[in-house]
Amino acid sequence: EIPREKFNATVIPKSYCSPWREALGGNEDLVSSFNAQVVELPQKLPPANYRCFN
Repeated sequence: EIPREKFNATVIPKSYCSPWREALGGNEDLVSSFNAQVVELPQKLPPANYRCFN
């Protein structure tokens, strides 16, 4: 007789929970102010127009 599978005790989360959100606790004001302060990266300069004399 084949034994039935045992219950899998490993829990697979169904969604991602940010460690920052956990560290800030349940305070939504802190979380919203943190998201608003994300800095934009500076735009890249266009590549230089070099001439090849070979």
